[in-house]
Amino acid sequence: MKTLQTALILLFSFIINTSYAQSNITYKGIIVDADSNRPISNVSIYCNALKTGTITNELGEFEINLKEQSITNVLVSHVSYIPRLFKLTKGVNNIIKIKHSDYSLPEVVVHNITAEELVLRMNKKSSKDSSNFDYIKGFYQKLSKIDNEYSVIHEFFFDAKWNCYGVQKWNITNARYGSLDSLNFQFNNFALFVMNQIGYLNPKVQSNWLISPYSNNNISHYYNFKILKYLNADNDNEIAVVSCTPKIKIKDKAYFKGNLFIKTKSLQLISIKGNIHNFIHGKGSRKFKNEIIDVNMAFSSDSDHLIFDHASIVYNVKLKITPVKTIKVSESAKVIFYQHGLKELSNLKNVVTKNDTKTLKDIDYDPSFWQNNTIVLRTPVEKDLIKSFESKNQLGNYFKTEPKKE
Repeated sequence: MKTLQTALILLFSFIINTSYAQSNITYKGIIVDADSNRPISNVSIYCNALKTGTITNELGEFEINLKEQSITNVLVSHVSYIPRLFKLTKGVNNIIKIKHSDYSLPEVVVHNITAEELVLRMNKKSSKDSSNFDYIKGFYQKLSKIDNEYSVIHEFFFDAKWNCYGVQKWNITNARYGSLDSLNFQFNNFALFVMNQIGYLNPKVQSNWLISPYSNNNISHYYNFKILKYLNADNDNEIAVVSCTPKIKIKDKAYFKGNLFIKTKSLQLISIKGNIHNFIHGKGSRKFKNEIIDVNMAFSSDSDHLIFDHASIVYNVKLKITPVKTIKVSESAKVIFYQHGLKELSNLKNVVTKNDTKTLKDIDYDPSFWQNNTIVLRTPVEKDLIKSFESKNQLGNYFKTEPKKE
């Protein structure tokens, strides 16, 4: 009997271990340009069957965890390249080559629609999507620099409820923070700003300070639109690249200047690349005007609706700290939704943070979690940065470095 029990225990342990191994498979690779073999950053790698994805880092490298061994097909996509389906192989460095999208000039492609009409139709379609929510898991990272030296790092994983206006509710599940900035030269609620930005329709809460071409505002009054070119012309994936420039001088509000990438058949906005000008931030002696924020956002199609994929948002400002000394402060954030289509999540709350540091102060820091969870593969520079913070005992949680005891 004892022998039978031992055999059953061993069998059960084998099944559990095998099941765990099969449910956590890591695939690695690099995305390169098919012509030049140069690595491509910010490429989306997405497994539609598992609603799981990631993006490439600055070196074109990626790492993705798929929970089922039999499902290894991923869609590789970038707005400037032709999408490609690829079957990943375990245990090797998957080298994936993608080709530049063909493009045609506007005078070659005949469409009975102007650039302005295309943008207006896109906005009208987008406004109908406000009742469509996506429950997701995401990752956020902010790196701050003073001149050329890194000074602050924020990283956290979060659950969220998202729609076309951005993140509506969230819950931070794991976080860590490091700071070498004794003077606190940073955008204190940058996470809130980013979460409000990552929609494809300008939310009403922003209409008081931002005039955006992807909104329900009177955009024809404010903007000139021009189709620069078409990508993948004359097929179902045709994309119009539309430039947006103010037609009048906007003094009292921020405004967008850049390009919108719009699918001409589905009227879906799949990418936003440009700058927010005339941004005002801070108070008193630290109130900055006429600042510029770089915005780069990507969306993907999920049936008839768009879902957010990833974004990078960069804010640069020059601070005069003495009559003779000026420093440059840079805030660079990236955010990715790596799981989509989850069941309605509980414990979500409104996205409110006046100070990112204070928001993170009550989040337990678990070092083992951060060692075992990589959403965007870190570059050598990022790895060295984290080691540097760790060596100075400045990485973990700014307020506490040990997890709470049960």
